[in-house]
Amino acid sequence: MALDGSKVQALVSEALKVDAIEEAFNDFLIQRKDEGVKYSALEKDLIAMMNDSQAESQDAILPQFIAVISGVSSDSHSKILFKLLESVVNTNIATSRKVCDSLLGNEKLTPANPLLWQGSFSLIRKIVCHVDYKGVREIMKTCLEKAQLLPSRFSTSEYPNVTALEHTLKHILDRQVCLLPAYFIVNEIRKMYPENKDWPHWKLAGLLSEVVDSFRPLVQMLSPIGRPLMFPVVDPSAHGVHHSWKLEQGTLKLALKGNLPYEKEYTEPQTRLIRYVLEQPYSREVLCGMLGLQKQHKQRHAVLEEQLVELLVQAMERAEIAPEQDSDAADELGVSHWLWHHLSSQIIYFVLFQFASFSHLVTLLHEKLAERKLRKGRDQLMWVLLQYISGSIQKNPLAEFLPLLRLYDLLYPEREPLPVPDYTRPICVHQMAVACIWIHIVKKAQTEQQNAQKEIAAAAAAASTAGATGTNPSPAAPTGGKTDSRAFTTLLQRHFPQALKNHQEFLQHNALNPPSSAPSGDYRVALLCNAFSTTLDCLARPMGSLMESLHGNLSQKGSGNAGGSAGGMPNTGPISPIPLAFLDALTVHAKMSLIHSIVTHVIKCAQTKMNVPLAPALVETYSRLLVYTEIESLGIKGFITQVMTSVSKSQAWGIFHTLVEMFTFRVHHMQPQYRIQLLTLLHSCAVPQQHQTQLTLCVENAALRLIGLLGAAEMQPCYSRSAADIKPLFSSDSEELNRALILTLARVISVAGCETQHSSWYKDLLTLIQQQTPHSWSSNTRDCFPPPLAEFFGQAANQPVKESKQQLKQNIEEEHRKVLTMNPDDWPAHFAPQSNNPPFFLCLLWKQLLETERINPVAYKCIERIGARGLGSHLRTFCDFLVYEFANSGKGQHVNKCIDVLNEMVWQYNVVTIERLVLCLALRPLEGNEAQVCCFIIQLLLLKTPQFRSRVQDFVKDNSSEHWRQNNWHEKHLAFQRKFPERFGPPESVLESIGQGGSYQSLPTYFGNVCLRFLPVFDITIHRFTEIPPVTKSLETILEHLGCLYKFHDRPVTYLYTTLHYYERKLRDRPLLKRKLVSSIMGSLKDVRPPGWALSESYLNYSTRQADDLNWLPELDYYVKLVGRLVDTTAGRSPFPFPAMDWRFNEFPNASCHALYVTAVELLALPASPAIVANALMDVVLQGYNLLPVSEATPLESWVNAVGLLLTYLPESYWSVLYDRIVELLSGPQLSTYTYPCSPLHLFHFSTVVGQGLDAPFVLLLAVSHAFFTHANIGQMGGLPQFVKDRLHPLIRTEEQYLWLCHLIGPTLQRFSVDKPKCVFDLTVELYELLEQVDKNVAEIRMIDPICDLLYHIKYMFTGDQVKTEVEQVIRNLKPPLRLRLRFISHLNPQ
Repeated sequence: MALDGSKVQALVSEALKVDAIEEAFNDFLIQRKDEGVKYSALEKDLIAMMNDSQAESQDAILPQFIAVISGVSSDSHSKILFKLLESVVNTNIATSRKVCDSLLGNEKLTPANPLLWQGSFSLIRKIVCHVDYKGVREIMKTCLEKAQLLPSRFSTSEYPNVTALEHTLKHILDRQVCLLPAYFIVNEIRKMYPENKDWPHWKLAGLLSEVVDSFRPLVQMLSPIGRPLMFPVVDPSAHGVHHSWKLEQGTLKLALKGNLPYEKEYTEPQTRLIRYVLEQPYSREVLCGMLGLQKQHKQRHAVLEEQLVELLVQAMERAEIAPEQDSDAADELGVSHWLWHHLSSQIIYFVLFQFASFSHLVTLLHEKLAERKLRKGRDQLMWVLLQYISGSIQKNPLAEFLPLLRLYDLLYPEREPLPVPDYTRPICVHQMAVACIWIHIVKKAQTEQQNAQKEIAAAAAAASTAGATGTNPSPAAPTGGKTDSRAFTTLLQRHFPQALKNHQEFLQHNALNPPSSAPSGDYRVALLCNAFSTTLDCLARPMGSLMESLHGNLSQKGSGNAGGSAGGMPNTGPISPIPLAFLDALTVHAKMSLIHSIVTHVIKCAQTKMNVPLAPALVETYSRLLVYTEIESLGIKGFITQVMTSVSKSQAWGIFHTLVEMFTFRVHHMQPQYRIQLLTLLHSCAVPQQHQTQLTLCVENAALRLIGLLGAAEMQPCYSRSAADIKPLFSSDSEELNRALILTLARVISVAGCETQHSSWYKDLLTLIQQQTPHSWSSNTRDCFPPPLAEFFGQAANQPVKESKQQLKQNIEEEHRKVLTMNPDDWPAHFAPQSNNPPFFLCLLWKQLLETERINPVAYKCIERIGARGLGSHLRTFCDFLVYEFANSGKGQHVNKCIDVLNEMVWQYNVVTIERLVLCLALRPLEGNEAQVCCFIIQLLLLKTPQFRSRVQDFVKDNSSEHWRQNNWHEKHLAFQRKFPERFGPPESVLESIGQGGSYQSLPTYFGNVCLRFLPVFDITIHRFTEIPPVTKSLETILEHLGCLYKFHDRPVTYLYTTLHYYERKLRDRPLLKRKLVSSIMGSLKDVRPPGWALSESYLNYSTRQADDLNWLPELDYYVKLVGRLVDTTAGRSPFPFPAMDWRFNEFPNASCHALYVTAVELLALPASPAIVANALMDVVLQGYNLLPVSEATPLESWVNAVGLLLTYLPESYWSVLYDRIVELLSGPQLSTYTYPCSPLHLFHFSTVVGQGLDAPFVLLLAVSHAFFTHANIGQMGGLPQFVKDRLHPLIRTEEQYLWLCHLIGPTLQRFSVDKPKCVFDLTVELYELLEQVDKNVAEIRMIDPICDLLYHIKYMFTGDQVKTEVEQVIRNLKPPLRLRLRFISHLNPQ
């Protein structure tokens, strides 16, 4: 039954009715004694009315009753009515939530109605305890909203209004009362009053601030110490950017969970981090990963623009204090030169993909430079801007570039023309960049003016046509983005800077009379290309002269010979490439024009079957152009996806061979996806019958080198692919390549610490490989495998049945007798793959040579029929047979005879190459004595006879690995080939014996030789020797003689790092071998690297000691200097710790990455146990923090960052020492029996402890741990829950221990929630179980609120109800104070 509001009014009015006289003399009357009776009757009637009503009517009665209260002006009547409402709640006629909502929803509830205001909040305070916590949150929000109605100034009479609301809020916010999770309270307060925006009423400010401040301890637990001052190392070979470094895309702030009062530096845009990453070469992908930028989503980032401008201004400031550069060589221009070069690449990339606006960049740059007088770097700045302008001005409206005119006025205020610079020096292109920009802008204005005139003429013609036909012409619509170009022309004339008059005239004169000289010491050709790259008629002649210097005059060439000469040495075309300094002097647009011309020429040669080898100068120049990341689409991307594919389809195998060689020995940095694409192409390459051996060897060597260089960055994208998609990684027929892939995969898994991840992917890949090339591994190798691989190959199903060596020998002897009875002309058919005969050909050939000292010429026909790839199975059988023969032949003359015959097969008869034979031997799965014999054979092959040693010694002595500095590489290459000619077919004596002398021709070879092809095989050989301790001496001997070859290794430091890392257990007790590896590989580079480029002086002194002098335990000062070198490099301090390098040709992409790897190598090479080294490394901060040379540029946090970073790059045996230190701290008396007078939270706060000089062991170990977890990959972090469960759980008994653990775990939760959510669940359960353990062990938990806040944060930010079952059981067992506060998690009655 619906209830009319008038009945409620009548009921109340009747009960409270008074006559006029009584009302007039109210203050002088004694109240009747039946007032209580009247109240009881009213209460009874109201309750009866509400009981008789339906639920909908009850909802209507409360607002009506409250409306009646709103109109009451008597204090006593108001109190009676509010008391009635309280009775309604107490008798459960209406819920507390309904009453509170009705009161707060009353529109008359304002401070202007004091009786209603004070009575409402007083009643809410009494009954709010009966409301569920979600309802209390809504009531609290409404109360805070009502607080905004309070006047900022009020009289004494209005004071009760304020106190009524204040007392209600104080009751709701009281943690002791615990009406709702305090986590909800702080969230609502911060949402309603964001920092520096809205402020609460001053009377409530203290109360609300107290609540917010009570969450500072929680923030302290969740914040990684020093996080705003932590910087990653840009390492493209490692895993992609993990969640620790990802920022909010729009604001560049740290992605923090929870609306909590984080410290200011944690909530500000991380501009310092962005600037640091932007400044690092090859950092584009890392930065895009940090900011979540995607090329397909065009979105301008103003903060990114600001940081680019900041870097440009910093470069200008450095130019002011840098000494005048008077050098012609680009490499001598110092660090600032490479910074300018890098910034131009960054601006092109981010503006091209519309993450930044060029006009906004220039405008902001003008504003920054107008505030300070910076002039010395103006030419370099204009050179940077010219890079983008030259390539984009044709595609964008002129208005985009007009802000440059203001920069002209600011930076070139001279009234007199500047002198024309010396055009024989490369710096002239910087000095004339401003004139080149002017020419581009004028050209653009003229073009737009011509287009506008054409549009006007077309519109006029359309209008006249329309008039003749009687139709109404529509007004001409302007073309999109174009403005009145006449105004632009006027503007340009008015702004023409007189300082550029001579420069412009010089360029115009040379455009009409271009120089014809080759690009050597004359940079006028570069200047013309830069100034007129958008003016085709002016560009044709200088670009034509460049191309002619590369491939000569094609019309004067004969048809040539694709095969070249017998030694693989072509005799056509120029051999001197364009110097790198000249290429650096070209703008991006000019480089694009040049590389486009080269690519067009190469594809044309391939498609037209010109049968002319590419000119060495052209190939070398092409390889140099591939290093420029700003022309990636035409550069390395075009090389992989266009050039290689087109040449392969055209079956121009001579050119294909040259390009594969170029990639193998010249291309340095390449994005991971391009490596995988090229590996796929090489695996699928169908090699023709002609030149099969040479081309197959080249392709397999390139694939082997590619596989050896694969890292986590290449493997990471593959983990999410299906089995069908990962087939390009492995070969369908080469067991050796697949073995190399498995070895690389093992190293990647081990070094990256991801043994427990992607196990199903590993199994799928290994299964596919086993289906294509079934094989097994020796126990020596399996012992070094990470668990997923060791388990897979340890299974019997993945151990193919092998023929016993005795049986193999018997079968070969039988086959040998059979072949001796055959006609030699029948041999090719007998050994052809189609015959299905056993692969014994090389075994029989070796026996024939051993017995007769000659080879029948028919053998080469057999080799041709078998094919280069088919010969692999014969070679594997031959290696097994060789090992058995050597193992059972005894010592003496027979062994020497056997090895001599083997060398003859390699060097005299060209049956198999040395690198292929050694690779096959090194990869055979041999056990025990046979494995040692195999190593012995390899040693004899490499060192016993001088053929290989002499080649290595001569090549190392006469050549430099810094090919980019050379213009005569090809001359030296030809000289080496003449001295040591290579043949991939029958020797000339054999051909002459069958009347085919002079018929053999090989493909042209421009870069490779037996020494360089051996390097990836040498890598694998060293690893196999390392796995077998008894052959350590042999390995040292090989390194002594051949280690110098690492002078030409692509990544010598990286190889050394992965070797020391992967084989740490094997090398731990072999310090001499570690020292030999380091000294041989690093020492091979001493002639091409400046002093101090890698190892410290202390280690170099250690490496020169006698072989038996291995006793060296460095002091703490040594580690301080080693870490300090990394700190200074990361901070970019001057003087720079390492010599300036051209990172485009270095194995590392930037200085920080270089510093990190060389430091890790030195730490791994020390003759000390992992525990000693790791403890000393941590003691740099933990013990020596007061003595460190900290400064504003390198604060203590940067040292912590460096130590944590280094730990992540060391094996588990090193970084697990951090866990040992944690156990040591938690089990020590400092935390187990806490006696400090101050709160433990005080001693766990980094800034407080360091700033006040307090006892620091707690917070410093926390800082190192946080740095480690921030830099670590998820594989290294994944063991934390198990560590807490197994090692920390038994130790933690006190509240201080528990709080320290919360500080340790808190910062890891957000990372785990993204990368490995199960770890969050496991850690949460551990925290609850440990809390129960501590609760039982101590009389009272003092820091109960911060602990509970952390548990609520975990629930609402990470776990939800995922661990509800486990934690409810724990909460039941807690003492009442904890049960009370955690009751909203368990939903249990606290009683």
